Amino acid sequence: MTAGAEDLLFANGDCHPLPAGHADFLAALCRRSALTAEAVLPWLDAAPCADLLTHLFNAGHFLTPGVGD
Repeated sequence: MTAGAEDLLFANGDCHPLPAGHADFLAALCRRSALTAEAVLPWLDAAPCADLLTHLFNAGHFLTPGVGD
């Protein structure tokens, strides 16, 4: 969701703002529950995206293929 100068991700009752212009990254996150490197690789050089992905992963929001199968 885009709101003015921020793109917003709502996950598990929390709002995670990113600087505007990251809507494609947020859409990639919302399309799947299991992440692959290919899905997020284009945005990992952007610190806000990498920070959000790390936070969401550490909070248990995503499954990783092959882990816990």
